[in-house]
Formats: sequence, C-alpha cells, structure tokens
Amino acid sequence: MESGSPAIHFNVARAIAKDRPGEAITHLQQAIKVSTNFAMAHRALGELFLQTDQHGNAERCFRTCQRLASDDVARAEILSLIERCQAEQP
Repeated sequence: MESGSPAIHFNVARAIAKDRPGEAITHLQQAIKVSTNFAMAHRALGELFLQTDQHGNAERCFRTCQRLASDDVARAEILSLIERCQAEQP
C-alpha cells in the first residue's frame, strides 16, 4: 500500500478494526507516520489500544489527539477517554 496515503491507511484500519485489530493498529501507525498531525488517526489508534487492553499506549495516543483537537468539545471527549485509560489500568 502506498506509504504516502494516510487517509487510505486510516480507512482500511477502520474497515478491518473489528476483525483484525492488530493489522488495523499497523495501518493507523503508518497513517500517523506519514501525517503526524492526523488527530482522527491518533484517536482511532487510542481506541484500538484501549480495546486491546494497552492502556498506556492508548493514553499516549489520546493525549496527542487532545493536543491536536480543534475544539473544546473534542478535547472534552478525549479527556474522558484519558480518564477511562487511567481508571482501567491494572
């Protein structure tokens, strides 16, 4: 897959996330590698890490997304995900 297409990696990841979360994580990481300010990819990656009980990784992704978020509502939503990560960590 073309490494210069973060949107393609993002869309593939969203399509396969339920059945193949490991592959979806790889696609999202590639999207972020190509476009470091892709807030939606950081959030989606955080959500996958949270679903796979990788709370520390999830929190890091959510913190990056929160920094990149364009409005207060989005930042508030991300804050609640960060708090969930902290609450669910062993």
